[in-house]
Amino acid sequence: MKKLTNVVGDTPSAPVAPYANVPQAYTPVNATDWFIEESRIRGGFNNTNVDYGVKSSEKANIKFRRSLYIVKDIKKNECITESHIKSIRPGYGLHPKEIENILGRKVTKNLIRGTAIKKAHIDWN
Repeated sequence: MKKLTNVVGDTPSAPVAPYANVPQAYTPVNATDWFIEESRIRGGFNNTNVDYGVKSSEKANIKFRRSLYIVKDIKKNECITESHIKSIRPGYGLHPKEIENILGRKVTKNLIRGTAIKKAHIDWN
C-alpha cells in the first residue's frame, strides 16, 4: 500500500490518513455504538412500523406458496392429527408453520378432503 504523505514543496512531512481533513459526523466508541448508529442510519433501530403482512406486489404470488389442506375427511369436534393434514399448493389456507399449533385441536365443522384450513375451522379454546 502506498504511504500517503503531506508534501510541502519538495519536503515530505509526516504521513496522513486518507480523508483526514473530512469532518466526521459521529465517531462511535465501541461495537455497541457502531451497531446502534448503523441501525439508526438504516432506519431499523426502534422501528415499530414493521409490517409483515402480504404486500400488494406479493398478492399475485400467494397461489404459489404452500398451505395446510385437509387430506382425509374429518368430522366436527374431532381432533386434528398428522394423517388429516398436509402442506400443499396453492397457498389459500393456513401457513405450514402453524402445523404444530393446530395438531390436537378440534375442528368447528365437518371438513372434507381438499379443504384449505382456515383459522375459523379450528377451535382455539
